[in-house]
Amino acid sequence: GIVAEAMVALVLADAVAEKFGGDSVPETRRNVRSYLDNLQIR
Repeated sequence: GIVAEAMVALVLADAVAEKFGGDSVPETRRNVRSYLDNLQIR
């Protein structure tokens, strides 16, 4: 239900923060974009 969805969202947000870091949302977005760009090169 709703509680499970909220928990999944929190766990995913924590994983994104751990993987891509960043002190702000724009910095995290930049890190994600860079990661995705590097995946496309390979």
